[in-house]
Amino acid sequence: MRSDEGGAARRAGALIVSLLLALGGGARAGAAPTLTVDLASKTAWTFRPEGETAARTLPVPAGGWRLNGFPKASAGTYERRITIPQLPGQTAQVTQIAFEAVNWEATVWVGPDAAHLQEVGRHLSAWTSFRMDISRAVTPGRSALLRVAVRDRNSFKDAEGHFTVPAATEWNDRQARGILRGVTLQVYPTAYIDDVFVRPDTRANTLAYDVTFINADRRPRTVIWSETILAHALGGLRRSDVAHRTRVLPPGQTTKVTIRQAWRLGRASWWFPNVPYRPGYRPPLQRLTLRLYDGPKQATELAQSTQSTASQTESVRFGFCTPGQSGAFYTLNGVRVNLRGDSLPEGTIGTDAFARLPGFLPPRPGNPGWPGAVRNYLRLNYNVVRMHQVPCTRYMMDVCDELGLLVIPETAIRGAGGPKENVAVQPEAFATHLRELIMRDRNHPSVFKWSLENELFGAPEAFIRRLYDVCRETDGTRPCSLDDNAEYPNWPGFAVIEHYTQGLGADQIARDPDAIGGHPRRDRPYGQGEYIWPRGNSPQGAAWWGALTRTMRFHDNADLRPYTLLDVWPGVIPGLTPTNFPDPALPPVSLEQGGRSLLNPADP
Repeated sequence: MRSDEGGAARRAGALIVSLLLALGGGARAGAAPTLTVDLASKTAWTFRPEGETAARTLPVPAGGWRLNGFPKASAGTYERRITIPQLPGQTAQVTQIAFEAVNWEATVWVGPDAAHLQEVGRHLSAWTSFRMDISRAVTPGRSALLRVAVRDRNSFKDAEGHFTVPAATEWNDRQARGILRGVTLQVYPTAYIDDVFVRPDTRANTLAYDVTFINADRRPRTVIWSETILAHALGGLRRSDVAHRTRVLPPGQTTKVTIRQAWRLGRASWWFPNVPYRPGYRPPLQRLTLRLYDGPKQATELAQSTQSTASQTESVRFGFCTPGQSGAFYTLNGVRVNLRGDSLPEGTIGTDAFARLPGFLPPRPGNPGWPGAVRNYLRLNYNVVRMHQVPCTRYMMDVCDELGLLVIPETAIRGAGGPKENVAVQPEAFATHLRELIMRDRNHPSVFKWSLENELFGAPEAFIRRLYDVCRETDGTRPCSLDDNAEYPNWPGFAVIEHYTQGLGADQIARDPDAIGGHPRRDRPYGQGEYIWPRGNSPQGAAWWGALTRTMRFHDNADLRPYTLLDVWPGVIPGLTPTNFPDPALPPVSLEQGGRSLLNPADP
């Protein structure tokens, strides 16, 4: 895949261990606050299911309420007391509550006590991170009561029983409910960096970044920021600093500034996936750090080259790479790349599995964790995984960056398998869901393209166009696609990857021994995003899978992903076996193909 870059990449790989130590954690949506308080707790939160009068202690996040004593609840209210931290030496600040995910609707109230709560916001999505400004309802240095009322997806159905929100696997009631994956209290200065989006371009050899400022003050504010890039190239790490940049922020407004500069480190600094697999290879990663200085005193100190403390520091790790598509093919850094991989469905594994099962977490004694799973994929020469219907965690994305596995993040917007979602009732819930997914993950070099929906067969073109526009507005640097069989116009950077065009299971081989895969095209990439199901769990499944994939490769498919490797090899995720991963307390107790896998080869 890497063409003439292979030799340089191999030489660069030996230096990456020190790079990872230097660069630390991964990309992040939303800039880092000045102060952070983790609100996760086993004892501080209470939960009262809708219709009940008494509240009980509930661990948060811990996979949601259905795994923690409330298996039948579809709505309820969380509460806990919080203490609002205060920025040192500041008379004003911005205080926010940040949720990694709340499934599905969260209405948030804050106040000094239960009699004086103010509603500060409402959010409707699932598995995506968001923040709410609670500044007007709290006093720095004092305590407050936080209340979060949550309704799950069952509250959002039309008269025919169709979900009107991104619901993921609608046939499976195992989806997690409530506050998931993390919740924090965050404090910013009144003029602050809200987001940074890094945009490398290997074609022009430039690095651009968009920095979004918010001025919550009633008066204009002059901010100064410094920029440092810690970059890896052949020969080791390089540090570059630039002169301070200045911007006047209008009162009460959001301002986006774009910075573009030359990138002079050459191909040795480019990010490529680890295919063909080499155990010691690590793709190069870089880091951009911005330090924000606010106010006349800090500006004077900087001008006089005296010591000044930054009011905020934002650091973003990235890889220098450029995904793209050209005609019927995909490209990465100008090199054609054929996507060959898997679709990984949390919905068939267990409730909030990505955030709680050992095979998706950091290594621990007896389990190599998600890094072990990524290496399992890579040693099969897979180069891509579609995070099917449920967005994965930030940690999972970081590991894919570090080990060199491409990712296709996919929304929870879904059609087949039951009454498909009604996208007409509240279309902005779907747009918000997609936008937040992209905002969180767009700085990750492992993200190759975005999957806008799964099998929403026959969706109105205007709705698909709305998703496409949201995607391109939020991240215009990558392709996007649908896992669907519909025919939509040939928009730039867009494709439809088909499913089951040869039929289902064993019938695929009998009907079409020379399977083509997706319908061949010249104007955009084509492929087959799912095939073999529902017989992948049978003893013959692996052979059918391999034979069908091999024939499709002869037809130049740009994207091939049989459904799903868990059917053939549950142990691709360390610790999973054919019988241990559905949640027995929540229906259904079997995998979606109608039974548990008969296979789990020790050495696939």
